[in-house]
Amino acid sequence: MGRGKRYDEVFNRYSKALSKVLNENEVKTIAIFSHVVAMLMTFTKWCDLNIDKLEFTYKGKNVLDGKIDAPEIFKLVFEKEELINISNLRLENVYKL
Repeated sequence: MGRGKRYDEVFNRYSKALSKVLNENEVKTIAIFSHVVAMLMTFTKWCDLNIDKLEFTYKGKNVLDGKIDAPEIFKLVFEKEELINISNLRLENVYKL
């Protein structure tokens, strides 16, 4: 099985699981933990991607600037299954020392 086929399968599984979680938790705040590659593959549904620089933008706002930290923390806001906003919550903004 080629790499593209595996990525397609991951993308499809992730998208299906996300859709199920959103439908079952419509008015709740939830946290999803995922492998960053699977998440970024799914972001291609909503974001513009500059593959050369690994930059993702959503509605003109930078979501990922080419540097992947471990862990990456993203906040996604949905209304039903429609994405309203994506924010990258960089660790330095989450954990102020």
